Amino acid sequence: MKKILILMLSMMFIASMMFMGTGCKEEAAETVEETEEAAEEVQEEAEEAEEGAEEAAEEDAGGIKYGGVCRIGMQSQPELLDNHLFGTNHVLMITDPLNDFLYRWNADYSALEPHVATSWDWNEDGTELSIILRDDVMFHNGEMLTSEDVKASFERCMDPDNGSGHYGFLTPISDIEIVDDYNMKIILDNFTSGFEEYLVRLAIMPKSIIESDPESLKTNPVGCGPFKFVEWIKDQAVVMEKFDDYYVPDFPYLDGLEYRFYQESTTMHIALENNELDIINWSDAQQVVDVPERNPDIEPILNGVSGAMYLALNMDKEPWKSNKELRQAIRYATDPSPYGDNYAPGTRPVLNQLDSDPRFDANWTWDESWYDIEKAKELLVEAGYPGGEGLDPIVAVGTIGSEGYMPELFQGQMSQIGLEVEVVVNDIPEAVAKWQGGEYDVATLGDIGTSNPGFMVNKYFIPGGALNWVGFYNYNQDIIDLYNLAVQEPDEETRNQMWIEIYDIVTDELPLIYLHTVVTPKLQWNYVKGFISWPDVMEDATHIWLDK
Repeated sequence: MKKILILMLSMMFIASMMFMGTGCKEEAAETVEETEEAAEEVQEEAEEAEEGAEEAAEEDAGGIKYGGVCRIGMQSQPELLDNHLFGTNHVLMITDPLNDFLYRWNADYSALEPHVATSWDWNEDGTELSIILRDDVMFHNGEMLTSEDVKASFERCMDPDNGSGHYGFLTPISDIEIVDDYNMKIILDNFTSGFEEYLVRLAIMPKSIIESDPESLKTNPVGCGPFKFVEWIKDQAVVMEKFDDYYVPDFPYLDGLEYRFYQESTTMHIALENNELDIINWSDAQQVVDVPERNPDIEPILNGVSGAMYLALNMDKEPWKSNKELRQAIRYATDPSPYGDNYAPGTRPVLNQLDSDPRFDANWTWDESWYDIEKAKELLVEAGYPGGEGLDPIVAVGTIGSEGYMPELFQGQMSQIGLEVEVVVNDIPEAVAKWQGGEYDVATLGDIGTSNPGFMVNKYFIPGGALNWVGFYNYNQDIIDLYNLAVQEPDEETRNQMWIEIYDIVTDELPLIYLHTVVTPKLQWNYVKGFISWPDVMEDATHIWLDK
């Protein structure tokens, strides 16, 4: 507009000169030249003023720059896009920006902060949670969020027929009472340690869709988060765009997010170095060292997800279910060191921290001195399979990506005691289908750790647990009984002793063989700002902005 006005004024001045006598032509020419120079100066000043205004606005926003699309690389696509029905951590991570929750962890993982809920308070005995909701939260379909949507979301996950990954954490709930549109209560059967923390993962979705077309949420999610779903290009990407009606003003900062999927780790890391990606979520161990050396503008994030690598034996299947000596033989033939070396050099913590720090379930691990090939061979004889004779090939199922090396490593180690292993490595949806269908003998997996020791107990050993593919809840009632006592125990010291008893049962019975704990590294370009990765697998991509 400024350019047009200046041009019009110049043209008007020139036109007026055309009506003057010839004696004024030289003066007119000089004046036109001066006018053009003045116009250029005005334009330069206007542009400088605009740049100054933009810089001032950025300073007011703490230097944050708005706009752009952040591209996040991941190994393998998720099995679905429904937070309520998650079977793997991929689902939780990828759908996180689409959803919102009652509350979330703050940036340094030290306290819960309000989101959909403005406040929440327990009664004196810890059995009644009163929740007050915001009145300005809109779903991506234009509906406003109320207590009815929260209740419907919880009840969907509490229905055992739906197979929700949240189910095991919600079993203490006896009732959900709606007071009015923005006030509600969650009633528990008993005080339950850590219950509040479980809810940071459960997304709130519209009751109308939950009741009318819940199947659609698997591939066309509708949430109330800062980004809304655009499309899922199978085997390639999930695309999201900024939700303009999010209840936080001027948020998010990005115009969009793209989660891109890669079958090969090398291809994904090349894409990062070629600036086709901005972040890699869960990088390979060696790449997190090599890539920054080649390109110092790419930096590792080592304070990301912490967890454990393990081998899960199919306890719903013989001979694993009843032959403890066979399980022990597998354990003694398993050297955990190469697993750690392959996964994340320099990030392996000290082993055997359970007794000194029972708060962290990621420390479920075992003494490397237990690795004993001769002992493993002796146990195979006791199990009735000397030298592996008579035992069918062991089917080891793993996933592509950062854990893809595990089945072959397991195969090599078992060959030392004469056991034959069939290696199966699939992308996540195919692997999940095999695990859930019991089509495996050994599953090679990794999982997260949290500050709540009961979290992994619930996931693996309690009926309806999110990752109870090993069927161990059918096998050991002692763990279920101890878990129920522990979560209802108000005294932390007494409760921790119960967790240790459970860990002792696990390390003796061996439904899972824990290998080592890890800190999962990520890589990002140094212009990426605001990316938060918590140690419970959830991450905050919504605060990302691009300084470029």
